[in-house]
Amino acid sequence: MSPDTVGVSCTDGFCNYISQTFDSNVNITNLDYLFSQSQGTPENNPFSVVEGSIFPILTIISDVNTANPEAILSGGIICAIKSEECPGGTIDFYLETDGAVEGTTVTYTSNVAEPGTLILMLSGFGAFGLRRLRQKKTSA
Repeated sequence: MSPDTVGVSCTDGFCNYISQTFDSNVNITNLDYLFSQSQGTPENNPFSVVEGSIFPILTIISDVNTANPEAILSGGIICAIKSEECPGGTIDFYLETDGAVEGTTVTYTSNVAEPGTLILMLSGFGAFGLRRLRQKKTSA
């Protein structure tokens, strides 16, 4: 977070960030954000939920006055292009952070359940089930 970073504006040692528009290629079910340094006291808390946010639930993992403050936003979904859960299509979204200490690195991580991962996991469980079924038949 520095004034020369695109989308960042700083005043009196605190910075605000608004990203460019994103189009999601996968469904995003929650968003984790981590600061590289303490953000001071809880009065200067950059962890908050904006009214009408697509992720209305805020879970604070590490408080703002710890070495690496972290929080997770959840309770909603940002839909991918051609998502089956959201037939309306793509949702454009922005990332926004207000009141971060100047010089902080902020890391945003989205958590998704990718279809390929789910298919591999389910096929693995199926293989275990078939093996157990065959073992029961040969021992009987």
